[in-house]
Amino acid sequence: MRKWFLLVIMICRVCLQIIEESQYPPIVTPLEILVNSYLDEFPGGIIGKIHASDQDQYDTLVFGLADTATGSASSVVLNPASELFEIDRSDGTLVALPRLDVGEYHVNVTVSDGKFISHSIIKVSVELVSEEMLHHAVIIRFRDVSPSEFVLSHRKGFIRAVRNALGARIKDVVIISVQPSGQSSPGKIRPKRQITIRGLDVLFAVRKPQQPMAPSLSFHSADAIRKALTQHLEALEQSTGLIVEEIVREKCTAKYCTYGECRDRIVLNTTTAATPIATDVTSFVSPRHQHRIVCDCKEGYAGKLSICLSVCLSVCLCLSVCLSVCPSVCLSVRPSVRPSIHPSIHPSIYLSVCLSVCLSVSLSVCLSVYLSVYLMK
Repeated sequence: MRKWFLLVIMICRVCLQIIEESQYPPIVTPLEILVNSYLDEFPGGIIGKIHASDQDQYDTLVFGLADTATGSASSVVLNPASELFEIDRSDGTLVALPRLDVGEYHVNVTVSDGKFISHSIIKVSVELVSEEMLHHAVIIRFRDVSPSEFVLSHRKGFIRAVRNALGARIKDVVIISVQPSGQSSPGKIRPKRQITIRGLDVLFAVRKPQQPMAPSLSFHSADAIRKALTQHLEALEQSTGLIVEEIVREKCTAKYCTYGECRDRIVLNTTTAATPIATDVTSFVSPRHQHRIVCDCKEGYAGKLSICLSVCLSVCLCLSVCLSVCPSVCLSVRPSVRPSIHPSIHPSIYLSVCLSVCLSVSLSVCLSVYLSVYLMK
């Protein structure tokens, strides 16, 4: 018997690319990162991106972190960066972990092309943002500039102008937040001047010189900062190369609050991770801010925003409604409910029990109302 075999021949094309061995090490662009940590509770997240290049056309760059050596020659201490930071090995995105404390860090970043390894020390400064700082902060609005353009090209000129206007030091001028205009004003009040498409809001505060007898830090008041910048407005625009759209004033009016005192308040959005304003050489990380108007209610009143309610009046109204409703409810349901319970129950007994239960429930409800209104303070 003959056996037949089927021979299948497959042909595929293989392309081999022969490249020259790496001749040049990667070049890492120096990077400085400033992180603002509200109440020293930085939630973690992306804080910047390491940029590197290589003259070898076909090299693939791999990013990494190495320990940073500190101390003297006789006593060297290695600080593992991986405990506080992470880096994307393919694109160099740098991430800070949530337990990052206020202070200054030097992160040793490595970039390898498979043959050479280049190092660069990235400086990460974490600045504390306190409630006192926000209380004395001022918003200034610039025209026709983006956040990245301001951080890269105009930030230093802005800090110099504020320093000169207030007679402060460079390190005393703290930029808290930078964001496009229209995201910081309260919804009910519109600014007097129309916001431009590329307007920018800069929130900042200025420390006072520390006195020997007063070790705690203090800040220039918001009114003093506004007054000084108004007097030096031309110098501010010349130093920054920008047009000042507005030095944002307080929005409170005498009639805004009923039974309370109107106050301007700057709050930071800590519910979402901050998006870094990043360039090749610098990165600024801070929560977005919002300019709100709130009411500090008088004694005996409580509330939120522009509503102040009388605590006693709220509870009394609640009790009055309940006391008027309970008898009507018990009388209306008595004929249909009584026979199904027991025919011997006297109507007056049923009515007493019903009223007791209704009043107990009403008291619990009114107590809840009291607590909800009181806790609004």
